[in-house]
Amino acid sequence: MIKVTCLDDSKLLVNAEKIQSLREAPDTVITFTNKANMMVKESVEEVSRKIIEYRRSVRITPLINSEIFHDFSNTIN
Repeated sequence: MIKVTCLDDSKLLVNAEKIQSLREAPDTVITFTNKANMMVKESVEEVSRKIIEYRRSVRITPLINSEIFHDFSNTIN
């Protein structure tokens, strides 16, 4: 989720995974995958940065590296 500012200055958390596109017209318009639109005060660059930060924060790294997995699989066979 990323926090954005609506045109009435209220704050809203939106699901970054559901954002399809961003455009400036002149306010920033977020289009979601369900085709709904929302205008926000942040610039396209700022929303893009927030999306990138969000995706980096939720990136899952492998819990088991291949070497450990290989060793483990050999012990159970």
